[in-house]
Amino acid sequence: MNFKKLLAASSVPMLLTVAAPVAVYAQTEPTISYGSVGSAVTTLQKDLKSLGYSVGPIDGDFGPKTLSAVKSFQQAHKLTVDGVVGPQTWSALQSATHGASFTNVDLRYSAPSDINTKTINSFLSKNGSPMNGLGQSFMNAQSTYGVDANYLVSHAILESAWGKSQIALAKNNLFGYGAYDSNPGDDAGMFPSDSYAIMFQAWEVRNNYLNPGSSEYVTPTLTGMNVHYATDPNWASSIGSLMNELASSAGGNVNQYQQYPSTAIVSQPKSNAEPVYYVNGAAGTTQQNPYYGGVPYFSSLSDGMSDMFFGPLQNGSSGSGVSKVQRYLNQQIGAGLTVDGQYGPATAAAVKKFEAKHGLKQDGVWSFAMWTKYIYTASTPTVPAGSSVEIDQIAQGMAGAYGRTLVSYCGRGLGRFPIRETDKCLPFDGCESNQHKHVHSGLQFQRQISTNRDVALRRFCRRK
Repeated sequence: MNFKKLLAASSVPMLLTVAAPVAVYAQTEPTISYGSVGSAVTTLQKDLKSLGYSVGPIDGDFGPKTLSAVKSFQQAHKLTVDGVVGPQTWSALQSATHGASFTNVDLRYSAPSDINTKTINSFLSKNGSPMNGLGQSFMNAQSTYGVDANYLVSHAILESAWGKSQIALAKNNLFGYGAYDSNPGDDAGMFPSDSYAIMFQAWEVRNNYLNPGSSEYVTPTLTGMNVHYATDPNWASSIGSLMNELASSAGGNVNQYQQYPSTAIVSQPKSNAEPVYYVNGAAGTTQQNPYYGGVPYFSSLSDGMSDMFFGPLQNGSSGSGVSKVQRYLNQQIGAGLTVDGQYGPATAAAVKKFEAKHGLKQDGVWSFAMWTKYIYTASTPTVPAGSSVEIDQIAQGMAGAYGRTLVSYCGRGLGRFPIRETDKCLPFDGCESNQHKHVHSGLQFQRQISTNRDVALRRFCRRK
């Protein structure tokens, strides 16, 4: 998962064997442009020349002829014609020079019909995976959110060691969310069910990585996702290799998959709403939030994700909170920041400039005090710590660098309020006997709570 911005890790030890990676270079080559020199430029020149473009001598020097060839290639492949060779141009070059590749599959298209419930379960069964039986869940996720089911299966295999990792077995965490190197078992996020985890992954990936203009979008491919999703340069090729295994087991091959870029029409997903898991009234007790005293609540999940302060915003943070700070700095001090939700050196420098102007400590960190004074100035209603609550539903959202959020919808006029994982919405002592099995899975999920605040799980609760 995303080591840079989100809360997951493919660095959890993986005990699996995969086929040799499909040839790929797009996620490892640097972004180059006019004036660049080196081996990446040489690779670029060779590829362009093989496609019939005139680049002059193959000398590793990005000069005028190479620039002209790059722009011609970009125009021919309907890319931004800027002469800069970044992930999108590298991806198109790979497709043009090396043929079809799973790392360049447009993941917004459904997998071919030979990838279905039966073939997925058969593949998982043959490999001794506890995920056998989840084939329909992967297909449902593809149908609902428009994300390739082969990709979803292969990503789950990579991140969960075929469903055998401890966080997969104990926490239904199939995609490695929150599994930091330092303490993966405790830090890893928890999901109410495997099927929910699959649906959530499809929703998250489609809305934040595959849709043009979304916060983490580069291209709708494994290569594009690799830029913001994982620091491991082999992440895309590892999943691509697993996709090839699954496709082959079903009698297919990469040529059946839509490559990027394409002129084919991309179907819109049936839903953009995050999935919901019904708990049916588990009981709990709210505890103090470290910033708000009580538990803050908002009129909707999206409002809560946008307006709530989850933790200090600093270099490496991401999400809507960072975007709000960037917009504010542009308005107040003319910072000229790109509003991309990525807290990098430029944003940190602008924050220091703002802090200096207002006589604040110049540390480049946007604190809770600054958030409530300058960004979200309205009063935030809270539910007092120690309140008895009932949990109706669990849903998820993103809290930037503070990661996953689990919530349940409130009712009866209370609005909706998230409770931090560190707030320990406990004890859970109420479930109806005729719903025991369903509710118990939710209770078990809620009981196994990490105390690491970065996991930032939240629940929407209803006062009893």
